[in-house]
Amino acid sequence: MKEHDTAHPEPFLLRDGREVMIRRIQPDDAERLAALNDHASRETLRLRFFTPMRRVDEKTLHHFAEVDFDRRAAFVAMFPVQDEIVAVGRYEAIDDHSAEVAFIVLDELQGQGLATELLQHLAALARARGFDTFRAMVLSENTGMLDVFRRSGYPTTVHSDGGIEQVRMAIADER
Repeated sequence: MKEHDTAHPEPFLLRDGREVMIRRIQPDDAERLAALNDHASRETLRLRFFTPMRRVDEKTLHHFAEVDFDRRAAFVAMFPVQDEIVAVGRYEAIDDHSAEVAFIVLDELQGQGLATELLQHLAALARARGFDTFRAMVLSENTGMLDVFRRSGYPTTVHSDGGIEQVRMAIADER
């Protein structure tokens, strides 16, 4: 995937055959992010944010929606006929060569390939921006997300640290 491919909405077929569109996040997506969090289960939110929560505050939502697509980037997935975000993948620079990635996918769409596809969009953009490593912190019980990283095709190492898995992926070369 070339970097320019990530600038415009792209169709992606879920494993069940439904089509979603993947596009760059936009500043006006803050309300859609709030709706995504409202529709996600408490367990999904806990696995994403590592704490039981129901609402993400307004300041954080705007921070998540307003990125520079250099040091901070995010892609969203939406069904073509709906104005609702159903998944988000993002990265945030740790230093000049590595970035932390995080994902959230609505419960009913987990296991459909969305996090994997979002990871590919993020990796293509990150490589173009000079990043060669993605890192992630994942709760040990979040086996679905750990499987996404392990099956990504990128060299991946995982180290356990008190219930949190420290994931490191070498993304320097396209698979």
